[in-house]
Amino acid sequence: REDYRSAIKRLVVAGIFGMQAMMLAAGLYAGEFHGMQTSPITLLRVASLVTVLPIMFYAAVPFFKGALRGLRFGKPGMDVPVSLALTLAFTASAINTLTHADAVYFDSIAMFVGLLCVSRFLEMRARHSADDQGEAIAALLPASAVRISAEGQSQTIARDHVQQDDLLAVEPGDIIAADGVVTHGAAGLDERLITGES
Repeated sequence: REDYRSAIKRLVVAGIFGMQAMMLAAGLYAGEFHGMQTSPITLLRVASLVTVLPIMFYAAVPFFKGALRGLRFGKPGMDVPVSLALTLAFTASAINTLTHADAVYFDSIAMFVGLLCVSRFLEMRARHSADDQGEAIAALLPASAVRISAEGQSQTIARDHVQQDDLLAVEPGDIIAADGVVTHGAAGLDERLITGES
């Protein structure tokens, strides 16, 4: 629930401030075509810089944390190039804003982070849904199983105490406590919860 709440907040921040950055970018692009003076261009660039700050320092934080974690453990993932691209684009745009140089990329940063936040949110929902289904299947497992000893004696044991190579007895209609191979007899099994097919 906490992951979900945090992802929604980051998505909202990226969306709201991203829309503002896009509107300011539209003014900058229109100004280039129509020969806007320097002072309004500077104002729009500074406003774009301020607008992108919450995106960089709140919405994009999970990407930076993921990159640092990947580098710390020597297993860099996709967060590393994402973080590098965001850092370089933001730094170059901030420098260009302060020095009145050619181009700024605040709208690209906003759009990139927004799309990444949407994809991360959808991935998180799918992952949590799969976890919930796995927990639902696990909850259907029986609490105990009947183990047959080498001497042929049956003993009821907790499901957690089932060991590899144990011989278990399963009566008709029982739920099977663990994966296994049928060694005696035959059975038809209902695997709809696992495979989705009857």
